[in-house]
Amino acid sequence: MEEITVICRNDERALRTLQGLILFGKKEPRRSITRQAVLFGILCVLMLLCALLFWKEDRPFAIFALVVCGLCILAAGFPAYAYLYLPRRMFRKSKQKPCDSRYVFRETAFDISAEGEDGFRANDTLPYTLLIKMTETADYFVLFIEKSRAFMIEKHTLSNGEIEQLRAWLTATPNLPCNACQY
Repeated sequence: MEEITVICRNDERALRTLQGLILFGKKEPRRSITRQAVLFGILCVLMLLCALLFWKEDRPFAIFALVVCGLCILAAGFPAYAYLYLPRRMFRKSKQKPCDSRYVFRETAFDISAEGEDGFRANDTLPYTLLIKMTETADYFVLFIEKSRAFMIEKHTLSNGEIEQLRAWLTATPNLPCNACQY
C-alpha cells in the first residue's frame, strides 16, 4: 500500500497562514489589507474635511463626521493587526511550544502523531471524509477539520511526485471543497 510520510513543524509562520486563510479566504492578505486601508483612509480624510468645514455651522454633524473618521481608522487597522501582529502575539503568549507533527497519508485516510517540546503527545487516524475543506497555498496544504482548526502540511517536505499524489487523494474525496490560493 502506497503512503506518504511528512514531518512538519507547527510554528508562527503556519499560524499566520492559517489566520490569513480564516480572515481573507482565497484573497491575498497583504493586498486586501492595503486596499481596505486606502479606502478607509480616503473616507477618513473626507470625514475630517467635513468636520472642519461644518464645525461652526453644524456642530453635531461635525462631531458625527469625527466619530466616523475614528471608526474608519479602527476598520483600516484591524485587518492589519489581525494578520500581521496577532498570530505572533498568540503564538508567543500561549503556552504552546512549536510542535513536530508526523503525518502518514494513504489513499483514504491519514495518521497523525504529534510531539511537543513541553511533553505533549497525540496519535490519531482520520479519514479524509472528516475534513470540511482543503486549501492549497504556495507553501502548505491546509486541511480544515473545523472552520478555524486545521492541519498544516508543509510542501517543502514533499517531493513533486508526492505533492501530486497527495493532491490527487484529497481531490478524490467526495464532498471536500478544494481551493487553491496564490499566496
